Amino acid sequence: MGSDVERVTCACCGRVLSKRKVSITKDMVFGLRQVYKHCKETGDYRFRRRDVKALFGANETLTATFGNLIYFGGILFKPDDKKRGYWGINMQRAELFFANQLLVPEYVIKDPVTNVIEYSTSRVVMSNVKGIYDFLDANGDFKVEYV
Repeated sequence: MGSDVERVTCACCGRVLSKRKVSITKDMVFGLRQVYKHCKETGDYRFRRRDVKALFGANETLTATFGNLIYFGGILFKPDDKKRGYWGINMQRAELFFANQLLVPEYVIKDPVTNVIEYSTSRVVMSNVKGIYDFLDANGDFKVEYV
């Protein structure tokens, strides 16, 4: 998966019909950390995309993929009473994840036709996310970045 050659689309409307693999990425973890800190400071654990978009800086990919975190360990969730673009964060699960004590699926497969999500049987902790060490210091803590 991953190339346009493998992507199947509907001949009538152009909708993508191929299943899509979504992996947890270092950018998603970074975004989750930013949102976690923001929620801890404000004491409000439910938020809208537009409320946290500024925390992602100019990373438009992160803005687009942040919602995929709902598939990884129950850290991020969609409140039952809210529509698209609203989320909540389970602070306890986030703390466990950042402490490498919560296993999450390495990836999920999303089927756009049936809306079925297939969860990877392989699990990872935060420190196993590819490229995560770009954001961690020698002690395994998130690097402080002053701007």
